[in-house]
Amino acid sequence: MFNWYAALDSVNKRIAELETRISVLRAELQRADGQVAKTIAQRILLIRERELERAKVQMEFIEHKIATGRLKAPHHPPHPLPTTSCLPSSRRPPITPPVLGTPRQV
Repeated sequence: MFNWYAALDSVNKRIAELETRISVLRAELQRADGQVAKTIAQRILLIRERELERAKVQMEFIEHKIATGRLKAPHHPPHPLPTTSCLPSSRRPPITPPVLGTPRQV
């Protein structure tokens, strides 16, 4: 079962790590000497800031899931058996649904 609390803890750690990286990048940007170094630092800073925004949105989503009590992952119904095949009908094995409780023969 998916653990929303563990996911929240992981996102919070990621946010703290990104905030630290961003502050270091801002300091490096101010100390950068050449235009190339400044451009590289600005681009990396922009990427990290966007990554931080996405992490905060993810954190809000997880907090919403926990607050509303929807902690179970959604259940998806099983897919039906395929009705077509890429093999010609003369070479295609017949499709028979498995009988519950008995091992499937191959």
